[in-house]
Amino acid sequence: MLVLGLLNTLKSELAQVAGELALSEAEQILQYVFHRSRSDLYLSSKELISNEKQNEIDVIVQRRKLHEPLPYIFNKAFFHSMEFFVDRNVLIPRPDTEILVETILNSEKTTNCFFLDLGIGSGAISAILAKQHPPWRGIGTDISIAALHIATMNCPTNVFPLNADALSAFKPGHYFDFIVSNPPYVSAKEMNELDDSVIKYEPETALYGGRDGLDFYRILSEKAKDILKPEGRLYCEIGYGQGETAKELLATQGWRDIRVLSDLAGRPRVCVCRV
Repeated sequence: MLVLGLLNTLKSELAQVAGELALSEAEQILQYVFHRSRSDLYLSSKELISNEKQNEIDVIVQRRKLHEPLPYIFNKAFFHSMEFFVDRNVLIPRPDTEILVETILNSEKTTNCFFLDLGIGSGAISAILAKQHPPWRGIGTDISIAALHIATMNCPTNVFPLNADALSAFKPGHYFDFIVSNPPYVSAKEMNELDDSVIKYEPETALYGGRDGLDFYRILSEKAKDILKPEGRLYCEIGYGQGETAKELLATQGWRDIRVLSDLAGRPRVCVCRV
């Protein structure tokens, strides 16, 4: 079969799991297998596919048809112009989270920042911050040791991994200039509505935020101030519909300058405040 014919076949096969993204996913599979850019793929559209390559493609397609996300199949995900290693021990970095990173980069002007990435996961957030500001140093905590191994692979040496549950590793003290967190914030009701590609493959501990999805925000609002420097900042991603509740939780605990920022789709996505 020719490359172009296979591309159309894959598009049809993937339609049930990928919907409108079927063609894009078909292109990604062929780019991965042939190690080519999208444009090079189409330039070689009349090339014959070897049996070896066809078998490799067939395995990928069968895994995808079981709803396994392509980033787990490829063991790589792209986020904020960087490529990261991922597997089923960490969430796949999403474009929605880029607004969290951009907010920090636009707000933090100090040359030497010491930050905490609470629930570091794949390490994508910390890696971007450390790349953009090499003098910055960070600690990335996670309850999952497997996730920390992956974060270590993805992050530069000025980000230090630490196995800890939430803020349990820190005694009160003025340690950090800012804390960033993309915490578990999916409610019990929302967990039942997640796509199969998420609920079957992505780690539940990184998704489930308690009955109403706000358990982690309660911890942050109550205890994060104890380990921030004076005027220290908190940046956290929030779920759809959680903006007002998150603001109330933070205001009740005395946080100041609380703001909720929206993503490109106009949905509340990031909560920012300071001690």
